[in-house]
Amino acid sequence: MKLLKSLFFGAMFLPIYANAQHIENVKLTQRIADVEQQQLLQVLPLFQLIDATVHQPIDLSADNGLEKLQTAKLVLPKDINNGIHAYGFVYHQHQNGLFPNHTLIMVERPANLQTMKSRVWVDSDNDFDLTNDSAYVFYPNQPLVIQTDKDPTGYAVELSIFQKTQLTSIQTLYESAISMIKQDRVFFGVKHSFREKRLNTWVGIQIIGNDTIYWGLKDINSNGKFNDIGTDLIVIANSIDRFELENAKPYMPGQQLVWLGRRFQLLGFDANVQQIQLRIMSGRITRKQKRESKSLLIGQKMPRFRFCKIVEKKAVKFGEEKQESHRQKEEIKKAPKKEREGAKKRRLARENRKKVHRTSFYSLKKKKGVRTLVVIWNAFDNQWNEDSTLIHQLARVKSDSFQVVMLNYGGSGRYVYRYNKTYDIFAKQGFLTSELIELLKVQTMPQFILLDDKFKIVEMNPDLESLLKTEKSRKVRPVTEVLPF
Repeated sequence: MKLLKSLFFGAMFLPIYANAQHIENVKLTQRIADVEQQQLLQVLPLFQLIDATVHQPIDLSADNGLEKLQTAKLVLPKDINNGIHAYGFVYHQHQNGLFPNHTLIMVERPANLQTMKSRVWVDSDNDFDLTNDSAYVFYPNQPLVIQTDKDPTGYAVELSIFQKTQLTSIQTLYESAISMIKQDRVFFGVKHSFREKRLNTWVGIQIIGNDTIYWGLKDINSNGKFNDIGTDLIVIANSIDRFELENAKPYMPGQQLVWLGRRFQLLGFDANVQQIQLRIMSGRITRKQKRESKSLLIGQKMPRFRFCKIVEKKAVKFGEEKQESHRQKEEIKKAPKKEREGAKKRRLARENRKKVHRTSFYSLKKKKGVRTLVVIWNAFDNQWNEDSTLIHQLARVKSDSFQVVMLNYGGSGRYVYRYNKTYDIFAKQGFLTSELIELLKVQTMPQFILLDDKFKIVEMNPDLESLLKTEKSRKVRPVTEVLPF
């Protein structure tokens, strides 16, 4: 008997142990600029190359126009054409050569940047000799990505140009700042310089169930390495366009991150194959994990909360409403013209007040055998247009073991109140306040939370098609039955 008990309990805990040790590798395949870099306006100024001599990189925050400039002699490419050429510097902490925080680039005939293609050389080995460096070709109508070191996965930037009428006030301001500290340099102007965007994040995709998770490593110190412990960042998001620092933690093996209820542990990054190694964690959830997590965790109980619901005011009896309306019309007919207009406005105001909805507060109540799908949504979100069809079908299922609660963010009271009637569904409609967003730790919009009958979180963003098939196969309840609130 003891042997049977031990086998039973061992089999029961085996899936938890196996899941706790589940390890996945995520290959980082795409280089992007994070949200911060996308919003920055960085200019890479180009200066005239005279006698193959370059001056030290310009620093708008530190230069005062009085310091002595360092110079270096440049070995030009053998196949360069005649004409006036330019040089500039990309910020890159390679720690080599005369300028350890910058990499030199040379541009052929920058006066033609707006209209014709130009060649760009990058001194990737920082020896001021461009004969051993290959050239990129820049076209005016498309950005150019250049590597500033020999490692193909290392540091890179995207170069583009400002159009003549684009951000003219910023162009003028920048040119004024350069003219104050340029000294012996000859500046070509912002129109004939580059707009720079640092591609500082490598991204990979992980698919778990119905979720697509984007992982990224961000090079904080711009040295071309993405795994500097304690400095670089590990980032997680649900969209490649939303890599924000609020969903990031310092890179270090053992670091734990949470996204949409799932717990991950970072094991490391293999730069040779460009992939990060993760452990998907499960098992007991501690109070500290609940408190520090930026998402509700799968397996924990849903926090108790109340939400605001719109309820229509009780209408007056049909006979009384008819008599009142007839009396108002007779008064308007007998009144002078000016008074008629005022009486009409007052009547319309009274009718509108009748249609105003009142608010009530409800809290979810658990009932044995009844599962709940909490839908956090915003009608103006593009993703909602894709998911709403399945949500509507789920909300039409009259199952005795399932209910749908929809919490709207940003919609009007009238829109939310009429939503059920408009789409012929049986969901409980309410509003998502800023306090609820903080309490429920909402990370995406829309977001779906599936609860069991004890209000324990079963899944975040479940597969809606599978859930629909499951609920359709269950027992159907009468239309008149109302689920508990």
